[in-house]
Amino acid sequence: MFVFLKLCVDDADVISRIADVIQLNINQALADSGYTHPVKGSFLMSEAYTYIQIDAKVKLKTMFISLPFFTEYSEKGGSYFTIDYKSVLGY
Repeated sequence: MFVFLKLCVDDADVISRIADVIQLNINQALADSGYTHPVKGSFLMSEAYTYIQIDAKVKLKTMFISLPFFTEYSEKGGSYFTIDYKSVLGY
């Protein structure tokens, strides 16, 4: 059914409806717990932000690459080199 809806409805409409459902669910959970949102008294998705942070360390074995760029950054001149990656994405 979801695939059929995706074919018939614009993505922005689907995302907007999902945001409405999330907002209603969070407000209901807040009301059940007795907690009120400190800024406006209720949770609004239009004022919510989501962030994700990724920290990764990848060790690659270079089987066919013997270029100076790769061997320069490899550990002890071997066939492995390490890439440290960190990224933050928010919307």
